[in-house]
Amino acid sequence: MEGTSRLVSLFEDEDRYVIPTYQRGYSWEDEHVKELLDDLEEIHDDAGDNGENQHFFGTVLVTEHNSPNVMKIIDGQQRLTTVVLLLICARNYFASKKEKSEKAKKYFQRLEEYINRGKHKTPVLVLSRTNQKLFKEISCSNNEEQSRTEDHSKSNDSNELLTNAHREIQVWVDKKGADGGDEAVDAVYNYVQTLLNKFVIYKYRYKKEADAYTVFNLVNNRGTGLNESDLIKNSLFGEMADQGTRESELDEYDSMWDKIRHKVTGKKEAGYQLDRFFYHYLSAFHSNKFPKEKGVCLKQKKLHELFKALTGIKSITRVNTGMVIKPMPLITDMKNWSETLEKLRNPTKNEFGNNNIIHYLEKIRDVKAVFVYPAILAGYKEYWETKRIQFEALVMLCFKYHVRVKIIGTSMSVSSYQEIMCGITNKINNGISVETIISDLISKEEEYPNDDRVKENLMELRVSNAKHAKALLEEAEYGYSDERTLASASVEHIMPRNISKWDDIDPEKLSVAAYHSKYFSMLGNQTLLSKKKNIAFSNNKFEFKVKEYAKEEKYGITRSIPKLAGQVDGKLVWNATAIKKRQERLADKILKTIDLSQIRDNVV
Repeated sequence: MEGTSRLVSLFEDEDRYVIPTYQRGYSWEDEHVKELLDDLEEIHDDAGDNGENQHFFGTVLVTEHNSPNVMKIIDGQQRLTTVVLLLICARNYFASKKEKSEKAKKYFQRLEEYINRGKHKTPVLVLSRTNQKLFKEISCSNNEEQSRTEDHSKSNDSNELLTNAHREIQVWVDKKGADGGDEAVDAVYNYVQTLLNKFVIYKYRYKKEADAYTVFNLVNNRGTGLNESDLIKNSLFGEMADQGTRESELDEYDSMWDKIRHKVTGKKEAGYQLDRFFYHYLSAFHSNKFPKEKGVCLKQKKLHELFKALTGIKSITRVNTGMVIKPMPLITDMKNWSETLEKLRNPTKNEFGNNNIIHYLEKIRDVKAVFVYPAILAGYKEYWETKRIQFEALVMLCFKYHVRVKIIGTSMSVSSYQEIMCGITNKINNGISVETIISDLISKEEEYPNDDRVKENLMELRVSNAKHAKALLEEAEYGYSDERTLASASVEHIMPRNISKWDDIDPEKLSVAAYHSKYFSMLGNQTLLSKKKNIAFSNNKFEFKVKEYAKEEKYGITRSIPKLAGQVDGKLVWNATAIKKRQERLADKILKTIDLSQIRDNVV
C-alpha cells in the first residue's frame, strides 16, 4: 500500500510491525509527547464529520520482513510507538473500569485487539532490542505478570525516555476520564477515535530495504534529526547488511551495541551520553587517522562521517585510508572499551586496588570532568598493565588540573580546555611520559594559571555544588597523603542553613538575610563530616556544633574549626572574620595539592 490513510488503517489490516534491531531506540523527549497530546486535544475539540480537520501525522516508511504480514518500520517508529503507548494507556484505563461499565469492557476488548493480535496475543508492534523488554512489559495487560518482570525502566537512556512517555500519557488519559462514569469512559474512547480517524499518515511500502533507507536518510538530513550515535549505528549496520551479513550475526552485533549503550548510559552513568563516548573513543584511539581543521581535537559535528571513513564506507580528504577497520571488529572493540569506561567511572578495589586511583576516578566522575576521559582511556591502554604509577599520576593530573582551571574558575574557555586535554591524549599515544606532559603543561601560563591568580580566585570562591565543595575540601584534607579514607563524607555548612539558628550575626551594615547569603556558600563555611553526624547536627547552633567539631576523628579540617572561631564576651562565635580566616587556610592547602609539579616529582 502506498498513499494517504487514516492512522487506524495500521491497526485494522493484518500487518504487524517490527523495528529492525539496528535502529535507534525510543528518543521522544517530554516536549514531543506533550506536542502530540496538545495536537490531539486541538483536533478533538474541533472534530466534525466532514473530515476537514484532519491532522497530517507524517510519513511511515516500511519494507517487507521475511515473515508473512510483518513489516519493518524504517521511518516513523517514534510516532507509531507513542501512538501504541496511548492505546495501551487507554486500554489500561478501560481495564480499571470494566467491572462496573459494559462500555469500558467493550472498549477494552477493542483496543486489546489493536495492541495484541489474535488468540496468541501477538504484539502489533515489536521494538528494537534497546527497548524490547521494557515495551513488552508495558504492553502486557496482566498486571501480575508486570509486577514480576525485571525493572528495565532505567537500564539505558532510551528506556528512561520510554518510561517517561508512558507515565505522562497515562496521567493524561486518567485525567480525561477522572469522573469514572460512563460519560468519562466515552470521553476517553472519543479521544482514541479522534487519534485513529482524524490523524492521517502517508505510508510508503518498499520491496528493497536500501530504497527505504535512501528516503529515510534524506528526510532525516533535512531536519527531523537523529543523534550522531543513531547515524553511526545506521551506517555500520547498513554496511554489514549490504555485505550480506546473516540476520543472526546482525542480531549478535546489535546485542553488543545494546551492551555499549547500557554500559555508557545506564543509571550508574548519569551525565555521560552515548554520542560523547563515541567521540572520546575516536579521540583516544583513532585521532591520528584524521585531519584536523583547527587545533588538535577532532571535529565533533558529523561524527558519523568520521566513522564512515574509519570503516571505509566513505572517504574523507587526507584521511589515512590504510587503517580501515571493518564494522564488526570496530563494534567489538567499542564494546570492550565501553566496559573499561564503566570500570573507570565506577572504580572498585578489586579492579584498581589503589585508594588514590579510586578516589580520583570517583572525583572525576562526580564533578563531571568529561573532557578528561580520552586521556584516561588512552592512558589506561598505555600504562595500566606495565606502568601503573604512570596511570595513577595521569588520573591525579586530570582531576587536579580540572580543579585548577574549571572548578576554581580561572576563566579558561571550554574549547581551550578541551584542546589541552586532546593534546595530552595525543602525547600519551605518542609514548610521551606523564612527567614530560606535566612539565610541558606547567611551562605555559596560558594553559596553567599561576599560583597568585588561583589563590585570588580561591579567596573569593563560593561553592553551591555539593560535589564540587566535597572535592575541594577533600583536597584540603588529604593533599598528597596515601592515607586517604574512602569512607563516605558529606559537606557540612558551619553557619546553619536556617538563619534563625544562627545567633552569631556580625551585620557589616547588611541585613541578616544579605549577610547570610554572602557567607553561607563561602568555601570557608563548609567542612567534612560523616553523613550520620551531618544529619545529627542538622541546623544546630554553633555553640553545640563547635564542641563536636573539636572531637572529630576523621577530618582534620573539621577538628581545627574551634581554633579559627571568633570570641564575643568569652563565647566562641562563627562570623565573617572566622569564615575569611578559614577560607585562606583552605586556599593555601588546596593550592599546594593542585600543584602539578608535585605529581611530576613523585613519579618514579
